[in-house]
Amino acid sequence: MNEPTPTRRVRGNDRALVTALLLLCAVPTIAGLYRLATIAGALTAGSEAARLLLVAPPLAAHIVSACAFSTIGALQVAPGLRARHPRMHRAAGVVAASAGMVAALSGTWLTANITPGAHDGAALFWMRLIVGATMVSYLVLGVAALRRRQYAAHGKWMIRAYALGLGAGTQVFTHLAIRALGMTETTDNRAFAMGAGWLVNVVVGEWIIRSEHAKRARSSSPAREKIAPKVVAMLVAVCLVGNAASASADDTPAPSKEAPAPASSSDASVPPAPSAKALAAPSAPPPSPAPSPSPLGPDSAARTPAAAAPTKEATAAKPTHERSPGSGVLGLRLTYVRSDSVAAKEEAASLALGGHLEAHNDESALVAYRGALDFALGGGSAKVDGLFGGALLVGLRLPVSAHHAPFVRLGFGGEFQGNERYLYSRFDLPLTEVGYQYIRGAALVEVGVRLSPVLTGRFRSNADTRVLSSAFSYGAFVAAQLEYARFDAKYTRIDARDGLGGAVDTVQGLGCVLPGTWLALCFDGQLVRSELSGAAGGVVGSGYVGALIGVGGVNGKERAAR
Repeated sequence: MNEPTPTRRVRGNDRALVTALLLLCAVPTIAGLYRLATIAGALTAGSEAARLLLVAPPLAAHIVSACAFSTIGALQVAPGLRARHPRMHRAAGVVAASAGMVAALSGTWLTANITPGAHDGAALFWMRLIVGATMVSYLVLGVAALRRRQYAAHGKWMIRAYALGLGAGTQVFTHLAIRALGMTETTDNRAFAMGAGWLVNVVVGEWIIRSEHAKRARSSSPAREKIAPKVVAMLVAVCLVGNAASASADDTPAPSKEAPAPASSSDASVPPAPSAKALAAPSAPPPSPAPSPSPLGPDSAARTPAAAAPTKEATAAKPTHERSPGSGVLGLRLTYVRSDSVAAKEEAASLALGGHLEAHNDESALVAYRGALDFALGGGSAKVDGLFGGALLVGLRLPVSAHHAPFVRLGFGGEFQGNERYLYSRFDLPLTEVGYQYIRGAALVEVGVRLSPVLTGRFRSNADTRVLSSAFSYGAFVAAQLEYARFDAKYTRIDARDGLGGAVDTVQGLGCVLPGTWLALCFDGQLVRSELSGAAGGVVGSGYVGALIGVGGVNGKERAAR
């Protein structure tokens, strides 16, 4: 078979794939451009335009970055284009990853701050937050895999991120399917259509990843089938030649082993010549060692293993790769919430699926980083209850010894949590942390201070609301991780500037027991308190206590050679 045939087939597959993806993202791209024109005033619109004008800058950033990510990503996933134009793939990848990060972060911000649409319910709200956070995580993991030159893993994470980013295209067809079935657009139907669009893309993305892996395995198997018979034939030939040589050696008489001729009587006066056996004895190989004393001394056998022991100890003492300290938990979370306002006090309980992830730099790194993610989604007596928060910071550390180092980190962080009766949200950018850390394998102790402007935020307890936007926050934190446990505590004060009262104080804590058998038990809690001024002044606060049981573990154990 000629070589150009598979090449033409690959190029044809690339064209079909790119065309299909571009058509899929065409409808949301046109809709996004229409919204941009609406915001700019080029087209007349009613209340929808007024709702979007309130968040015009982040909405414009979201539309432009999402269009760029979906369009450039269609070219990135084609294997033939990657192979023929590697430089273009790298340059376009930088743009696509940056656009995807902006699209995910701006989409998450819009979800938390924009006024909901007519059919946007709580379920869709939490789905958007989870999808945005997951997309950001996939992009970060993809870039990290690329920096480690793990190209296969890089491709998998980027395909997953692109599948979520292209959800708007699939959601057009899921909405059309609902209309075709004669179903009216309600809050539940819209949430189902949006979730189905993301789910379809996730399934297709995982199918593509599994198919590529199976294709690589099949492509390598024929080579092994062709090589194996040749290897077997060579081994058989070597064995035959070796047997033939051995047989010929056995048939040739060995002079040294011939018996001497018997001496005659006439030679009795001549001393007998030494036998061939006696002559051959000095050159014969020595017999196997006997229990007789060794020339090295009677204790040489005891000393021989000890002489080899330093090599093993030296191998074990060599610096081994240590994974960065971190922990992860996923399971069912039971939460008790209390919200106190000036007029009333309310209590609620909920059951949710939640988790906690935390990662730090290792003890040998000069780059200090911290990543955290908390999430939960469920419901209870206060209807839908959810939690989403995290932080990503990168900086420098100055080691003063093998395990001690001060550090400074810069990044962003935020959280959004609440139910029908209380709400607490904030987004910190830039977030600065300065502190001191001790790291040794899985063990981590960290203490420091943090400060940041609050770009946007809100605190509501029943009917009383505080606006935290354009405020300044500062506080302290402490974290400790052992081989089978994790503890965190944090205090933050926000100098709110809404003119309704004093500062807003927040205390948060987390404790997890991770016994190493994949079973995990975590307890967490939060207390938010503020004072309202004026005639209707008083203390406003809310708090919760949660317990999570599920699976998890600690990362960062030393892997020394043994």
